[in-house]
Amino acid sequence: MNLALWAALDFLHSEPHAPLALDGLFGWACYLLLGLAAGALVARAESRDAHTRALLVPALSVSPFVLTIFWLASDRSAVQARPGAALIVALMYTCLLAVRVLGAAFGPVRARAAVVALVLVLASPWAIGMLNLDTRLWVVEEDEPAQTQEADEETEAEALFYEQPAQIAAAVSRVTGTPPGTTGVYFVGFAGDGEQGVFRRETLFASQVFAERFGSGDRTVLLVNNVEDRETYPLASVSGLAQTLKALASRMHPADDVLVLFLTSHGSEDGLEVENGSLPLSQLAPGDLRHALGGGVSPGRRARGAARGRRARDAFESRDVRGAPHAPQARRASLEPARARAGLGHGPAVSHACHHRQQGVKPLPWPGNRAIP
Repeated sequence: MNLALWAALDFLHSEPHAPLALDGLFGWACYLLLGLAAGALVARAESRDAHTRALLVPALSVSPFVLTIFWLASDRSAVQARPGAALIVALMYTCLLAVRVLGAAFGPVRARAAVVALVLVLASPWAIGMLNLDTRLWVVEEDEPAQTQEADEETEAEALFYEQPAQIAAAVSRVTGTPPGTTGVYFVGFAGDGEQGVFRRETLFASQVFAERFGSGDRTVLLVNNVEDRETYPLASVSGLAQTLKALASRMHPADDVLVLFLTSHGSEDGLEVENGSLPLSQLAPGDLRHALGGGVSPGRRARGAARGRRARDAFESRDVRGAPHAPQARRASLEPARARAGLGHGPAVSHACHHRQQGVKPLPWPGNRAIP
């Protein structure tokens, strides 16, 4: 009878044309077993000779009325506006009803049985909330909203990728070039992992340090992945990095200027992780980086570039970068125009990636000019 009453009330409160879902019977069975266990525990607290059946008869007899009252009361606006007060009133009523059921089942109520019954009643909201079993028998299918959300995400991703070339072009157009014959430092930051903010903060910090020490503030382009903000900076992607380097090449003087490429993310020898939520992004492999750099700076005069490259290297070695945090997987590559032809075709050679965790006063290292494989 209780199940039939619940099915009728659930049908009245369900969405129109909602199909029957028999999975709700599983929740009903679990709650029924818990009720039988609670009844057996109260009966044992009454006496060893007390029968659980004697307690179940009055409890099951009164439960349809309690179920109807609680269900109808939950639809009232006053109850919905004050859920805490409604819960207290419901517990007080259920405690009083539990004592009456004990009297109807065993006669004079014993203190121990009453205490056990009251504890079980007061603990029932916590137990129901912890289990959170679905007892609905008429449920609307949720596949269609999920498909709609997935389609919206795909549309948003397509629009975001469509805007990237223009966004990168706008960022590069703000770069200020240097007069021929002077050495300028260009900075490109790449924060690959958008799930953790540490990579974005590292990229921003590195760009600030190079801007303060080497005057690259007006010659900085940042590619940042951030799941919470995809509008401030262009996305850090393989294609975006290649486009950025190619666009900067037209503004640089390969015989004079120096490009600092700062890459930071999780990764391994196979490459750097590139992730930004649900966006389909490819990982940055060493071959991708070689291809992006190889299509960058056009060849210049080798002798002049070698001399200025050595002077730029000495300038880097003579300065300190204080307090710059570096993740274990951070990659910093410096471009030396003098080795453009020998290392990466028409692109510059790349210094060996630096790995260190130390913080504090550390000189900016210049390892051997070993090209990334």
